[in-house]
Amino acid sequence: MTNTEIYEVRELNKYSLETYHRDKNNVLDYPLNALIEDLKSKLENNYKEHEMWINMSHNDPEKYENLSEIAERHGLSLESQQHDYIRDAIYIEEELYVLFEMKIIYAFKHLEINIKRLLSAAYGISTKEFYKWDFLIKFLSSKNIALSEFEGYNEILQLKQVNNHFKHNYDFNGESFKHIYEFNGKKELSYQDVEIFYQRVKPFPEKFLSAVAFAVFDDLYMYNEEKIDNMTQNLAMQMDKTTAEQFARVLLEKYD
Repeated sequence: MTNTEIYEVRELNKYSLETYHRDKNNVLDYPLNALIEDLKSKLENNYKEHEMWINMSHNDPEKYENLSEIAERHGLSLESQQHDYIRDAIYIEEELYVLFEMKIIYAFKHLEINIKRLLSAAYGISTKEFYKWDFLIKFLSSKNIALSEFEGYNEILQLKQVNNHFKHNYDFNGESFKHIYEFNGKKELSYQDVEIFYQRVKPFPEKFLSAVAFAVFDDLYMYNEEKIDNMTQNLAMQMDKTTAEQFARVLLEKYD
């Protein structure tokens, strides 16, 4: 590889790290939002219709009885219809729960995939074991990158825990989630609980990915006196003076 090619590759790699997070948008949010808003609208209308009949039966029982008789003459039942409203509402709320469940699972998987791609490209390593969070932390710690210091680290851990719950568990244990205030004290979760949680943590995967990318950039391309001293000390322990002079000469030739 020529010196010019080395320079171009280095600058391209630096630019790729600096801009890595920019096109890593969550592509599932927008289409799911359309479905969610449609279901919420149907749920609201369902509750309004049910409430209208309940109010009529209490506030205007004569009108309610007349309409009930008319419905019966046509083979219908207002009482049965009201039960249908409740069944439909329960079904819609279950659908909404599943959609927010999907949002959470995708949000964490999207972050996990992009961190693995980033580290694989930056360091030329296999990242197949990095789905285990401890492996990821251990590797980055070896590069003096502390994930726990990044903005949103706690939110990412919460997202990871809720993701794992949805993927692997069926029963909700409130005690395990008391540190997540949207779930604290809950015996079971509603779609509203999950939605509020998701809206809170939603901004953090992008911020976290950006922080990882910039930390990797600093590790690979930023050199202060302490870092240079540590590197040269390690080399000095491996090379004699003649080899070190040869190494320095060949290295400098790469910049001509």
